[in-house]
Amino acid sequence: MRLVLISDTHDQRLSDIPIGDVLIHCGDAFCGDDMASLRSDLAWIGALPHRWKLFVRGNHDLCLDWALRAHPPMVEKLLGAAGITLLRDSDVEIEGVKFHGIDWQSRVAIPRGVDVIISHEPCYGILDAGLGSPALGRVVLSARPRLFISGHVHGARGHVVRDGIHFYNATLESANAGAAVAASSHTVTLPTVSPWVVDL
Repeated sequence: MRLVLISDTHDQRLSDIPIGDVLIHCGDAFCGDDMASLRSDLAWIGALPHRWKLFVRGNHDLCLDWALRAHPPMVEKLLGAAGITLLRDSDVEIEGVKFHGIDWQSRVAIPRGVDVIISHEPCYGILDAGLGSPALGRVVLSARPRLFISGHVHGARGHVVRDGIHFYNATLESANAGAAVAASSHTVTLPTVSPWVVDL
């Protein structure tokens, strides 16, 4: 199974997303201010050829947040039409691989037996420039997934292995020192870097 990992696209329509089985977006895709922007972002993701598309909310997915509160059935229909599975502290199993998505700023509780954890927020001290969550780090290290994928901190993109767990910061912004605080911005600097591709 080939995973393609992206995060923090911030309304950008990227043309060079690699082919794979599962597209994982770690949040901050839907950063526009109205339903037209949300529909446009969903159309872009929906047109990508990946069989499965998993998404967790980020701090800038405000339009999606509003729509989920105001029009839940409509949003579920739009997500479904785009082939997107929105994980909000929930799991999905694909060909025997169990994925768990952590909703933005939720209380972290990860069930046993999870292979891949997806979160917008990184774990503290791991590809986070000091901005991650200590509580999340403790829970992830205890859960021992094969992969942990996050974004949020634009200047901390990377891949490391800790205690046998592969950690990825999947932000697509080119790493630079000034970008470490770019999580407070609605923009991403172009050109972006290539997404991570992981074969399980």
